[in-house]
Amino acid sequence: MLKFIHQNSKIVTYVFLFVAVCFMFTGVSLDFFQSRKSRGAYAVKVNEREVPYREYERVKENIRERYRRMLGENFEKFMSSFNLNISRQALDSVLNNALLSEEAAAMGFVGSEDKVNEYLATKVFAGQEFSKDAVRGLLQSLGMNFKQFSAEVKEELAREAYVGLLEDVSILSEGEISAQYARQNTGYTVQAVKLSTDDFKSTITTPSDDVLRATYQKTAVNYEQPSKVSYDYYVFSPALFEKDVIVTPQDIEFYYSERQSDFKAPEQARIKTITLLYPKESDPALMADVKTKAQKVHEEALSGRPFGELVQQYSEDLPTKLAGGDKGWITRGSQSKEYDAAVFNASPQSVADLIETDYGYEIVYVEERKEATVKPLESVRNEIETLLRKQEAPSYAAAKAHEIVATTSKSGGEPLAKLISDKTSVVGQKATLLSGSSGPAPTLKGLTQQALQRPVAERLQPALYSIGDSSVIYQITEYKESTILPFEEVRSSVLESYKAEQAKTESQKAAKEFLKLVQAKPSDLVTLAKEKKYTVVGPLEITRKNPSVGELQNLGPDFTKSTFSSDTAPRALDTVFKSPDGFVVAGVQKVTRFDTTTPEAKKELEEYTEGAREAGVQQTITSTLAMLKTRALVDVDESILVQ
Repeated sequence: MLKFIHQNSKIVTYVFLFVAVCFMFTGVSLDFFQSRKSRGAYAVKVNEREVPYREYERVKENIRERYRRMLGENFEKFMSSFNLNISRQALDSVLNNALLSEEAAAMGFVGSEDKVNEYLATKVFAGQEFSKDAVRGLLQSLGMNFKQFSAEVKEELAREAYVGLLEDVSILSEGEISAQYARQNTGYTVQAVKLSTDDFKSTITTPSDDVLRATYQKTAVNYEQPSKVSYDYYVFSPALFEKDVIVTPQDIEFYYSERQSDFKAPEQARIKTITLLYPKESDPALMADVKTKAQKVHEEALSGRPFGELVQQYSEDLPTKLAGGDKGWITRGSQSKEYDAAVFNASPQSVADLIETDYGYEIVYVEERKEATVKPLESVRNEIETLLRKQEAPSYAAAKAHEIVATTSKSGGEPLAKLISDKTSVVGQKATLLSGSSGPAPTLKGLTQQALQRPVAERLQPALYSIGDSSVIYQITEYKESTILPFEEVRSSVLESYKAEQAKTESQKAAKEFLKLVQAKPSDLVTLAKEKKYTVVGPLEITRKNPSVGELQNLGPDFTKSTFSSDTAPRALDTVFKSPDGFVVAGVQKVTRFDTTTPEAKKELEEYTEGAREAGVQQTITSTLAMLKTRALVDVDESILVQ
């Protein structure tokens, strides 16, 4: 709980590692928890231990603060971009601490008062004054009394001792690490033989129609034609109805009074500038020289020397230099945040702070300032009217579409096209025999599906469909039910499917027979393949460290698992592997043991050792937590999951 007091993560780029570690140690699915519907006396209950809300909130705030320290001003951006679920992390952290504390107590690990004082002196107040007043200030900041603080520190120390025990028992010996490293780098020379299904199609004879008909009966669903529909449709786009929207002067005045902040004229400043440009080549020394020169010019400007003289002497931007440095009026928000801050924090008739840009430096003289003002109503009246028309147009379009559908239903069969042409400028379109999710236009996705789902009794009636801000009236003109194409129409497809399936069977059979030959003489894999005119792939070199197998990468994990189980060579792998276009028989032709005694290997082994030991420790802790979680009874107040 208190580790945040003395831990300090300084490097922002470690955030990804931090997230990974958080979820490695706290990766419990929320389905694991039993949630309560109402807020009770505790946030989480682990077995018999109740964790109060204040402890959960403190853990949550600690995690949030760690992120803030690591991410700085990027905290909010990372929070949204990477979905850093702090509530979930806090819940998992509380659960892990409770389980480790419970296990530590069962193992007899306890903290003492002496250890609490040592903790305060060496960790909390390391290098600082350790006094009663300092401790009192700490407790006030934590909202705890000393008894509560002492109990939590003792519990943390007990957890640390238990975790230390786990670390001790998980540390691998040098011999184990050396053997593990050698195993990771042992090389396997693999050769494979590919039997393509397409190569066997030519061997398949055309069967009788009776056989093809039997195949068709089994696979008839593959030749089903989906339902299709034709319909007339009319799109009531809001843009067509903007002219019909009634906007009163009172509507405009009310909108203006409610949203005056939307009609602000931004703050402005009239400025003159001196521009010093970086060199074309990104030379740090030359760029530093530009900065030094800019600082000198800025100091001259601050000293009161006429700004126009400085512009002519130093500015490297020709257009503004010819204009005496005059850049005219700029508005707040039109430049970078740094530029705005310098210019709009400066008083009129003064030199702003030195500004660094992407292209160099600018020394800015602020001549005049205009504060932000609200535009008068008359100047924005037309703009507001246009906005209101756009806002209300969708409801006008929908109302007109509803009116026409209702009128059509009562008219006893008056043509839909006549009703629409009489009352609107909407133009009708036709959609011919469409199916599934296809639409008559990209903007009308889903319309065809809607038409296909119309009840039989309503198919001839006009219907309304809303998509985005538009309303669409459509009327079905033809409906074709789904059908299975007759055998005569799909005979060629059935034949192709039959041959493909038979070729697959024959190629698999041939692969199994070839595997038996290779198992009898593994060293003759290539010779046997050439006799059969099969395609040989390889040799390919793979290791556990780099298991990529090039042309054979689609064979899946069973291939690499079988390869790495080979202790001797040559050896045929013990099964036929399916590939996207056929089957593969493979064999290990050579196993190259990694020599850990060379100088290069020894150096690499030293680097590997540290990571291997850390990984072993993490695996032990993770496995222990996983085991404890399977035995735990956990109850969570579900309100904390949505905070």
